[in-house]
Amino acid sequence: HDWHVMQSLHLASVAEAAAGNPVGSAGTSKRVVDQQHVLLVGEQRAYVSACAIAAIQLVKAGDLRAARRMIRAAEPSARMLRPREKLLQIAKQHLRTRAQNRRRT
Repeated sequence: HDWHVMQSLHLASVAEAAAGNPVGSAGTSKRVVDQQHVLLVGEQRAYVSACAIAAIQLVKAGDLRAARRMIRAAEPSARMLRPREKLLQIAKQHLRTRAQNRRRT
């Protein structure tokens, strides 16, 4: 659905530009940009959250190396999110706690 709406708005912008209405075209294009940004942020947050959940489960399974990889994979996307993804912070804490407990034994 979102893809169709974005394509329709893009075509409307092109039609406005062709009709000599650059102000209308720019406004429509800005709507496309704004909506695409909302979609992108949502997908980034979903990706970071999925990585965090996987990392937590990997820690619980005892695979700290794979959990670290999962957290590292999420970090570039996580740095762009505001507010920060809390679940990733929880995953990092689980990993730290488990790693410290391993070193003590």
